[in-house]
Formats: sequence, C-alpha cells, structure tokens
Amino acid sequence: EDGQFRKGLAMSDKGDETLQGEDCLEIPFVNEAKQAHFRQSNRAKDFIRDEENSESRYIQRGKLLHHLFELIRHKDDVESAVQSLVNEGLLSRDEETEYIDFARKALSQEEVQDWYTGHYTLYNECSILFKDENGQLQERRPDRVVMKEDRVIVIDFKFGKERKQYHKQVNEYVRLLKEMGFEQVEAYLW
Repeated sequence: EDGQFRKGLAMSDKGDETLQGEDCLEIPFVNEAKQAHFRQSNRAKDFIRDEENSESRYIQRGKLLHHLFELIRHKDDVESAVQSLVNEGLLSRDEETEYIDFARKALSQEEVQDWYTGHYTLYNECSILFKDENGQLQERRPDRVVMKEDRVIVIDFKFGKERKQYHKQVNEYVRLLKEMGFEQVEAYLW
C-alpha cells in the first residue's frame, strides 16, 4: 500500500477508510525527484544567450552583471548574489568563480568601496515620480541611491560602451533629487 494514492471519498477523522468498490482506483506513485535536474529561471528569457553573435553575448553579460550588482547590497553579499544567479539558472557553475572575482575586484575600487559598507541608507531600484512639463506623471528608476546625512550618491550601472545618453540620464536623476530638496547630490556611471 505504500507509494500508492487512491481516488475516492476522504477518510474520516478517526482514520477509518471510506473508499469502497468501483469508486476505488489505485494509482501507483513513483518518486523520481532525485533523477530530475531541470532548472529554469522565471527571468531566463531576459538573459537568453545567442552564442552566434559576439555583440549579443556582450550585451547579455552586461545584463547579468547589472542584475548581479542589483543583488549586492553589502560587499559581503557577493557570493550569495552570484549563487542566486546560479540558482535562477542564469549562470552555470563554471561561470561562478569568474563573476565572483569580477564583483570583488569592482567593489575593491577606492571610490566604490564606501558605497557597499552599510554606512549609507540604500535605495536599490527605487522609483522617482514626477510630473513632466505637460503634467503627466513620469517615473525614473536609478539603479542605486545611497544616502548618508545630507549627502546623496546616485549610481547607475553601465557595463557596455559609454554613451552620451547615459550622462543625460544620471544628470536627470541629480536634477530630480535636487528638486526633491536634496542639496548634495553626486552621480556616478559605473
């Protein structure tokens, strides 16, 4: 009887079986969980790789790095953030060390170290809402904003070629934060 499910009426609170005659259908159950190795992230479609196109691989790597740095709140989060990407099926075990080394090296840069110490209040991917010149509600979402006392630092992750539009984007974040009343606002493309 172990390993079988039965279709029929529910058992009573006393455990008495109420299954009878033709209403009883035995269905064998086989647990093959140890044999299944399929993993797929709900976000996998955002990171699907085109191995034929080197530019596409470069873009996909940038997306993965962006997601990785979204997950890192503190410098000690590097390993767990990379592990999250592996668990989501976005990185293979073979790539794990490469991404850990990359993140550690990036976080060891002198100007960056303080952003990941926990000394700042962190706003990760938080929206800034405002009305445009036509009165329409708009939203902007900097990658990372850290605040300490009256100092605000906007960090926008860019892992590709530098573009003028990136500078325009972070300058808009600075303007919006100043309009919100913050006086000391710095911005970094990183």
